[in-house]
Order: sequence, then C-alpha cells, then structure tokens
Amino acid sequence: MRRACSRVLIIILSAYGILFLSTCNFAPFEGEAQVTLDLGWLTPTDGEESAIRASTVQGAPTNIQDHITSIEITISGPGVNTTTKTYYEWPQYLSVSVPPGKERTITLRINVDAASPNAVLVFGGETTVSLKVGQQTKAVMKIVPKQMKLLAPDYQLQRLYKYNDIDDSTREEASAASLRVGVFRPYDVDIDSSGKIYIANSLADSILRIDEVTATGGVVVGDPMDNPVALTIDRYNNIMYYASSSLLYRYDIENDITTALNKDAVNIIRGMHADTNGLLYIVGSNSFGQPRLFVFDPEFVNVGLPEGKVIDEYPSAHFATPWDVVVKGNYIYITNLYGNDGWQIIRLTKSLSDEIGFGTVAGSTDISNGAFYGPHRFISKINERITIIDDNSSFDKIISIDDVPASFWKTIPNTAVDGQALFNFYEGF
Repeated sequence: MRRACSRVLIIILSAYGILFLSTCNFAPFEGEAQVTLDLGWLTPTDGEESAIRASTVQGAPTNIQDHITSIEITISGPGVNTTTKTYYEWPQYLSVSVPPGKERTITLRINVDAASPNAVLVFGGETTVSLKVGQQTKAVMKIVPKQMKLLAPDYQLQRLYKYNDIDDSTREEASAASLRVGVFRPYDVDIDSSGKIYIANSLADSILRIDEVTATGGVVVGDPMDNPVALTIDRYNNIMYYASSSLLYRYDIENDITTALNKDAVNIIRGMHADTNGLLYIVGSNSFGQPRLFVFDPEFVNVGLPEGKVIDEYPSAHFATPWDVVVKGNYIYITNLYGNDGWQIIRLTKSLSDEIGFGTVAGSTDISNGAFYGPHRFISKINERITIIDDNSSFDKIISIDDVPASFWKTIPNTAVDGQALFNFYEGF
C-alpha cells in the first residue's frame, strides 16, 4: 500500500498537567494519521528513560506513579466510529491511528488504583483538532482530576475523612496530631490539578495544603484570613478562591500570589464553586440580608476597585439559608438549609430558570430516599454523582445522589443509626 503524508501529533504530558501537541508530516498509511503520546510524567513500564523525568516535572502528581492501573485513549469525531484503546502497560510513547478530518476529539483517561494515597481516582483531558495533509497545527490539552475519593471535613470533631466511595465503609482521616498543627478545624476542602488537598482551616485563620490525608504535615498557603468558611479551585487555571463570610481572596497556586477581590453585591458568603468557564457561583446573602445565588466574574476589571463583579443573581422564593452550591453540566445545585419540605436541595439551569426542589425534613434517624437532617456542604464536587454532608444538632450522614429528584440514593452510615457515632460535622452551625 502506498504510504502517504498525513498528520502526526506528538502529545507531551508536561508541567502543571498540560498536554502540548505539536505536529510533523508523516503517517504510516494513506487515510490515517498517527497520534503519539509522550507520557512524560508517568514512569514507563518498560523501564526506558522518559524524555521528561517525573521527578523534575513541577505540579505533576508525585504519589501515583506506582498506582496507575490503565490508560485509555478515545478517538471520536464526525463521520468516524468512536474507538477506545486501553493500555495496561506503557512505554514512553503510545501511538494510535486517527482518520484525518475536522473536529477529531482525543480524550485521555488515566485510571488510578484506589489504593493510591492520592485523593484522585481518574485524571483526564480532552482536545479537539483538525487533521489536514501538509498543514501544521498546534493544540493544548489540560490534564485535570476527573473523579476523586470522598473528602469530608468534620468541623466539630476536628477531622478530615477520606472514603474511596459511598459504598466503602473503611476510611482514613487527618487530625491536628497527624498533621502536626496546633489547630485543625476543617470547614471546606477541595483539590488542585495534581490532587493536592486544600483545607479551609477555619479557627486557624488559614488555608492548609496537604499532599494526602495520611500526610504527616502540611503547608499554609495564601494570605491569612479570619475564619475562612469556603474555598473552591479552578483546576484548569490552578487558581484557588477562598472566603470568610465577608472577604473573598484569589490565590494563584503556581505563582504563590494572593489578591483580594471586590465582592460587589455579595455580603455574606457561605459556599461557592468555580465552574470550568472561570466564573464563580456563590451562595449567601446581599447587603439587605436577602438569600441569593450570585454568578460572579472574578476577573472583571473595575476602575479604582479590585477585580470582581456580580454579573447575575437569583432570588429564589424557596431559599431559606442557601448553604453551598455545585455546578454540573448545565445544572446548578444548592443545599437549602432550613428549607421547607420539597426544597431541601434546589436545582436550576445555568440560565437561572426551571427551578425544582427535592427532599423533606427528617424528624429522626432516617436514611430513606429524600429524607434530610439539614443539607450543608457538597463534597468531592468534580464527581458525576452529587455528595452531600447532611447534619443537624442530633443526626449526621453523608448522602450520594444522581440528580434532583434522586433515583440513586446511598448513605454513610447505610443503616438507620445515628451517624454521630462516625462524625459530627457542623451540628447545624
């Protein structure tokens, strides 16, 4: 068969979890392009030296090298059959054939063994390129966590718990003693693009970063803040946002720079989530004490003021105390503490419309579908399922659901017993 010039993409996994794609003009057979991945920060299973040593790549996960179970590459696009190839061993380079054409989507999935100390179960990325004969092209794919273990902050018992998933009854935990810190009162938690854990250590007036829950120490990052109660990380840009009830800071993880933001119409902040588009979704109240969902642009340039502006807000008639928020696809979910029956969890679209509610108030120990003690914090927000810390002064549980209303519903504990034998999260605080 006559060999033809098509496209070869060299995909290099580089610092800060970014895949850089470059090209050359050779493919093995006519009608095909060849995609080659340089797995720079993964140790090759064939023992060969990687072009980029894992130990020298900043920002790459350092504690998963021995815990990768498989790598999946999926090729899709208009007019082609979607194909996935799974690798259980990998050299420095992996190659797959791609039909030339427009809008060829390359998806990478790196599966991590649950035994890994890292909080992440799946890293992944995706990019879309057009492959034309003789035309050079360049694209960028960012590798970020796609699925993670459950990280639950217990403010009252001064612990951070890690469960592999909602079905796993075993757990690991961090405490002041294990982390060798004087005060440990975790109020919110998130992970960066490499899986490092960031904790709003409320009564310590700081943000604590640890490599994993079993770590024997941590690092305080960002500027001090009195009683930080919420944090969220934009993993595509490695930016952390953290807040007290009345202050909002942006922390550039890579450059170690903290900037105070203008809260604009936001008065009280209880929870927030950084969407993949760079916007913040914040729940709290305005200067009149009215509960609101705010859509906030943290990069909006103001004249004579710090950056930041509310670009939209939502005043639901069903809001009691909106406590936390998570964005999944086109939907926004809000925990509505002290809400009426039918409105414990609220879902609406990103266009701030089509509001629906879910859940009733449980008067006693109850793990049945839709029964809530007091929905507080969403945890492990990157996961497909929605996981919620649910507690009041008498009862506690963790709930995992698929949507609002929920057809999938599982809890920890998974029997109708008092969860305060396991944790004592916020006690309605």
